Amino acid sequence: MKSGYLFLFALLAMLSLGCSPSDIADRAQYQPKFVVEGSISLGEFPKVALTHNLPVSIPIDSSRLEAIIIRWAKVEVFSEDDHEVLTLVKTANGFPFYHYVGRTLRGREGIDYHLRITYADELIEATTTIPAMPKIDKLSFSEAGDSVRLLQLSFTDPEESKDFYRFYGKLKGEPHYASFTPAGLADDLANGQSVSLRLFRNRTSNISPDVEMYYKIGDTVQIRLATMPEDAFRFWKQVNALTGQLPSLGSPVRIQGNISGPALGIWYGEAYDEKSAIIN
Repeated sequence: MKSGYLFLFALLAMLSLGCSPSDIADRAQYQPKFVVEGSISLGEFPKVALTHNLPVSIPIDSSRLEAIIIRWAKVEVFSEDDHEVLTLVKTANGFPFYHYVGRTLRGREGIDYHLRITYADELIEATTTIPAMPKIDKLSFSEAGDSVRLLQLSFTDPEESKDFYRFYGKLKGEPHYASFTPAGLADDLANGQSVSLRLFRNRTSNISPDVEMYYKIGDTVQIRLATMPEDAFRFWKQVNALTGQLPSLGSPVRIQGNISGPALGIWYGEAYDEKSAIIN
């Protein structure tokens, strides 16, 4: 779901956990860790990216990025009645270039999934669950200028559960989804109610080209409404706040994932509904 660029920024920025700006500039403060971004979606196979972190002060180039990718780990996913060792595959959509992916184990609603990564003598673990799938009620577009339109997303929150939503979109043919502004919503103030939100476009990261916050007439857009556990919702909210600060990093944000062991990051379940529309 996330773009490779977003993962890269999360990877770099997490080095500021608990550090002052002067610490960040000082490489002596650098503590090597693994960085994990893994997910399992309803009805889909698990997918895990695994790298080393880097000090934010060092120059980044393609050879350095290649060097921090972990290719020789054993990555396993367990459910209550199934188990799979994931396979490393090369991807074409940017950093981190390689992912560990499943081929037989698919995500199911309400099931817990345990991630176990073994590399040399290190053990990294996390557990997540997949929530119920949300449903998009309606996509609509209001006039924001002569040839541009503002997206409005409508859905109904179920009353019987505590839900955490994220909103993503992309133009037809684009490789990555980007989050909107607002990026997400917890149902504290909308439990059991119909929700209608105006969503403004974002670029996939703060090193991607700028985009207009509105869509153009003739655009074909793909919109996802996703639900995820609270720890994942909180994690991506903190990552968004931190990537918004780069490159200054003047006031570090503390990011709390759910990974145990010598690692940073997140392993999460999600379910999503998706709709496409042509802007007119």
